[in-house]
Amino acid sequence: MGVLANYPPHIELQVGWIADFLEYLAEHGSTRAEVGADAQDQWCAEVEAAAVGTMFNAPNCHSWYNGGNIEGKARVIPIYMGGLDRFMARAQELAANGYESYVIR
Repeated sequence: MGVLANYPPHIELQVGWIADFLEYLAEHGSTRAEVGADAQDQWCAEVEAAAVGTMFNAPNCHSWYNGGNIEGKARVIPIYMGGLDRFMARAQELAANGYESYVIR
């Protein structure tokens, strides 16, 4: 799930973060990384919390955007609405802590 932001600035920041992550993997002789299940659940909860009060998680929003237009489909918020600064701060925190949310091989 990406961030809801103006694309040129956030793409530059995300590409830089990804490049740093790939460099980290190479420096540590790793070729694979997966996000752990707990980290996935935590991030999804953070994304949902950031969307509280928006139209995307309103009970009467039956949009293709959140899956509400398909009966029985889980409704999810596909994008982080907490702002680019908070999104990148979280990404930098992951990097500073050695990408601890990832299972790296």
